[in-house]
Amino acid sequence: HSIQRTHPNGFNISIELPSVYRISLIRVINRQDCCQERIIGFSVYIVNKIGSEVNCGSFTEAKSEYEFRREGVGDKVEIRKEVDVEMVNLGEVEIYGVLAAQCDNLDPTWNKVIPEPALPALHGI
Repeated sequence: HSIQRTHPNGFNISIELPSVYRISLIRVINRQDCCQERIIGFSVYIVNKIGSEVNCGSFTEAKSEYEFRREGVGDKVEIRKEVDVEMVNLGEVEIYGVLAAQCDNLDPTWNKVIPEPALPALHGI
């Protein structure tokens, strides 16, 4: 997927999901034939309906594939850069997670996973 635009206030690629998900991995496949450096400076976010977001990380070097392993709850993934952008090239974005409705330990207002309580230690075994 290639997007070519001059945008003086930054640029945002928004991927709307069909429902709210507990996202655990975002994999971005960069363009393979050329122009891999164009993604440098962009960041990846998980966003929910109330505007809360998790910054999953940034593209700091040119390479063919990136993995962002940061848990968050949302219905949208955004790849954005806050400064002038002339051209953006992406090969593919893969988003891995489960439906939030199937998870018991979510705090959707803060876009995070509530840690599971630790199990008590077993003694005498």
